[in-house]
Amino acid sequence: MRQLAALGAFFVVSCLPSSSSTFYDIDATPSGAIGPGASDAGDGRDVGASLAFDLFGATPSHGPYNGGTRVQLTGRGFPSNLKVIVNNVDVASADVTASEPQRATVIMPPGKSGYASIAVVDPSSGQRRTVDKAFFYDSFYVEPASGSTVGGTRIRITTDGLTFSSSTSVTIDGKTCEGVSLEDTTHISCITPANTAGSKEVTVTTGTVTTQARDAFIYSDGPDGYRGGLSGGALAGKLNVFAFSAIGGTPIPGALVIAGSDAATAVTGTTSAGGVASITGSFGTKISVTVTAKCFQPITFVDVPVETVSALLFPIMSPECADGDPASTGNYTPRLNGDVSGELVWPSVEFKRSPWFSVPKPTRSTERQVAYVFTASNYANEEFYLPAETAGVTPSSTGQSGYAYTYTTYTGTQTLYALAGIEDRSLSPPLFTAYVMGVARGVSVGAGAVTKSVDIPMKSVFDHGLALDLTPPAQTLRGPDRATTQVALTVGPNTFAILPSSSKMSALPSPTSVSFSGLPSLTDDLSAESYALTLLASSGPYVNFPMSGLNRYLVRTSKATVSGFLPIPKLTSPSTTKWNGKLVSFDPAATTDLAVVTVSSGGGLVGWTIVVPGSVKSLNLPDLAAVGAKVSLVKGALDIVVYTAQIAPFEYGKIRYGQLYSNAWSAYAGETFSSNYE
Repeated sequence: MRQLAALGAFFVVSCLPSSSSTFYDIDATPSGAIGPGASDAGDGRDVGASLAFDLFGATPSHGPYNGGTRVQLTGRGFPSNLKVIVNNVDVASADVTASEPQRATVIMPPGKSGYASIAVVDPSSGQRRTVDKAFFYDSFYVEPASGSTVGGTRIRITTDGLTFSSSTSVTIDGKTCEGVSLEDTTHISCITPANTAGSKEVTVTTGTVTTQARDAFIYSDGPDGYRGGLSGGALAGKLNVFAFSAIGGTPIPGALVIAGSDAATAVTGTTSAGGVASITGSFGTKISVTVTAKCFQPITFVDVPVETVSALLFPIMSPECADGDPASTGNYTPRLNGDVSGELVWPSVEFKRSPWFSVPKPTRSTERQVAYVFTASNYANEEFYLPAETAGVTPSSTGQSGYAYTYTTYTGTQTLYALAGIEDRSLSPPLFTAYVMGVARGVSVGAGAVTKSVDIPMKSVFDHGLALDLTPPAQTLRGPDRATTQVALTVGPNTFAILPSSSKMSALPSPTSVSFSGLPSLTDDLSAESYALTLLASSGPYVNFPMSGLNRYLVRTSKATVSGFLPIPKLTSPSTTKWNGKLVSFDPAATTDLAVVTVSSGGGLVGWTIVVPGSVKSLNLPDLAAVGAKVSLVKGALDIVVYTAQIAPFEYGKIRYGQLYSNAWSAYAGETFSSNYE
């Protein structure tokens, strides 16, 4: 169902603390703990009585003082309504998830820089256990906290307790953060250098005072795609433009930067060996910026309102460009992996291993009871895949309180889920029917390491039904003529469990009803979650244009009416007969946040991507050939695709490359048109 492929994603999260001026190492067992059975100092409670309820520590043990760090608490006897207190301040219950007695996750509230105590309370018994210095609030934080490995992300550093000056310098992983700009004594900004993927320490130096925050910035190609796009302060006569290859992230020297929509009056510049160009001019409050280079597809950001443009250019796949320019398409940064081990645990009254009572017995010789572990996805419209047969956990698997598993996944804080059911691999494709699932949130995965004792409680039974009434988009003469509906399950903020046999197609144009059975109930560990719908109205059997889609449409009830499809956009210029290469206009027929227009020539050889804020419906473009670009559209037949989109939340001046793709859009519509470039 994905129409535009999102770029890869990985996060690397480490667990080292930091301080200002002095660097500490906090052991895995916090310094305030006496060990299992530790109690509050002076609370008058018997130490031995706490063995059934205890707090051991927190991972990661540090994070920014503005809060938001997802921390895993380890201990014993955690009730599902566990109460967490940080520095004597109650954490909102919505930010605490106790998925099992030995582990809970908490989203840290804002605090003052320095050490913080963490306490847990069992509301039923009143027992309270505290670990002093369990968490360290870093004295500054970075926004955005992640960016592309190619660099070029403008970051803003905000401090609590430090004083910035015009002499303040910033490094990331020992590399200089360029263009430091002092806003005031508590805010500075700079542009990140290129670096390898992973969590990096940020160091700020003012005079003789050096302050470090470890893991403060993550180099990655994140869940929303490469982190190129628009950033920085308001446009004020100077543009900083970065040009990188979208394949491999290498800088592009000699790229042409065009500030303006008219070749005769535009201000131009050329990127340096490092892929950077700084150009000045009377730009006003916004200006269109085009970046083009030999052997790369051009891109234009219309009405740029900020000072920094980071352009990621895709290569032109032509024999003329096969001599090493552009970079090899095999030059992707590998993802970092780690292992997780634990047991799938079925609930039982007794303290012993329970049978798989929620999964029926096989009825055919080719069937078997089996369970698989998955990593939750950042996208609700991923296709379900069945892992290799050898990855399955079965009732004959070893274990103490459950059934042992080992699973390899990406580094960072992950959410894992397990599905248990009946599979039959004698069929083609193999059939897997899920009957029960479990979730483990906030699992910290280190590169090349093993995270142990992550048990997944198999509590949620697939016994729920969902009935949907669809209000489809208005049809044009070309369609759409069918709608595909897929159901996933939220297992955290912007995190989804992909389910088997959860996609259905229905005919349009009349309003239609779609029903699903055998979904997990929103109870127990899933009581705060929702069903996440992905809907696509498209044309023909091969998901063609015109189309209109909805992403991450959340439903919690058994019945729901689904509406909100965007109307199909209409192209008003160019005509079907000819185009002068300068003017594009369209009618979105609705209020939108963004439009993405692609103009393809030469049978798809050269394509021009045009990014348009939602308020703009008619745009002038520079004539690439007239301005001296080394690549321009091929004369002859053109294919023009217009996408309109709504994105929640959205700010055009902070757009990221991942937001140019349909996976990031709450609602979208697209249509294709033909013309001729003369």
